[in-house]
Amino acid sequence: MRPASADLTAFLGFSPTPENRTVGGFAGGGGFLVVGFEFEYANASENEVDPVPGLRNGDLARIFAEIGDLLELKGDDGFKIAAYRRAADTLAHEPTDVVAAYRAGSPPKLPGVGKAIDEKLAALADTGRLRFHERLRREVPPSLVELLAIPGVGSRTAGELWRQLGIATLDDLGTAARAGRLRTIKGMSEKTE
Repeated sequence: MRPASADLTAFLGFSPTPENRTVGGFAGGGGFLVVGFEFEYANASENEVDPVPGLRNGDLARIFAEIGDLLELKGDDGFKIAAYRRAADTLAHEPTDVVAAYRAGSPPKLPGVGKAIDEKLAALADTGRLRFHERLRREVPPSLVELLAIPGVGSRTAGELWRQLGIATLDDLGTAARAGRLRTIKGMSEKTE
């Protein structure tokens, strides 16, 4: 017959992880025969790996250009649309790494970028996401982009077709053209159909 045994282990300290994060905490455990317990606590330090995707100026420019297009598809204010497109152009030609500057706490003064867009840039630098952009993408059917591939159909015309006639796909457009419904849109004629 074997005598009963017990063990007790403990750890207190810091340990690096494969992601090069320093983790501090403690762990302990104990057991008596088959019955035992274990617990662990860890706290990641402030210098953990950045989970936010690295956005380059070109990525920012694409996002703001797309916002401009989505706003135009929705029929939003022309000044607002122009502001997002101007921001996209500014970001595309900006030599400074905009995200790095925001993260360092010294955002660049970008020509033509006002407070609202500046706040959106700060959010993108901080989280890699922009809820406003994501909401617009949910509100506008992705198939409208197909209409933009048609020569002479820009985001304004595609938006009018969508808002006034419910046209969101190439098939919808073909059906409406055969039915003669496109003429009801300003700038469209029988010849256009």
